[in-house]
Amino acid sequence: MLLDYQILVTDLTREDAGRITDLQRENAIAAAVERYSQDRPRDKVEDINGQGTQALALPAAWQADFSVLRSLEYPIGNAPPTLLAQDSYALYLAPAGQFILLRAAIPVGVANVRASYTIRHQVSASVDTIPQQHREVVACWATAIPCDQLASFYSGQTDTTMQADAVDHK
Repeated sequence: MLLDYQILVTDLTREDAGRITDLQRENAIAAAVERYSQDRPRDKVEDINGQGTQALALPAAWQADFSVLRSLEYPIGNAPPTLLAQDSYALYLAPAGQFILLRAAIPVGVANVRASYTIRHQVSASVDTIPQQHREVVACWATAIPCDQLASFYSGQTDTTMQADAVDHK
């Protein structure tokens, strides 16, 4: 859950000067979850009603500018599954919006088409879709962002920590 990531990021950062705010930490976690979603998106499967046309509505959980259609199964229930060839469908953008365009129409009254596609991961107070074994990796990505900010901040400091004769760095 989100609290686990907050604790991990705070622990990995080990910054006690208070330069990293809670908001910065939250933004870093959100950026890390987005990065993880791009590298290892979540798979989602949903059945879509064919309605007797060549145009299928996008699945309800489809995320614009993120989701990728992996496969369409029709008819549903065959063993092994009957997947439509990838050259028999495409995403199509029309003035009314985006939809899946099929080469051949699905007959009216026939069972649905099963769509397999990708969506983003979620991390909140009540939901965490990132697998347990990848939690530390996401926390490390989230930690890298404020650590870069701290490095930038402290690289501008001009006083040395080494004892030396009088040196004027200004």
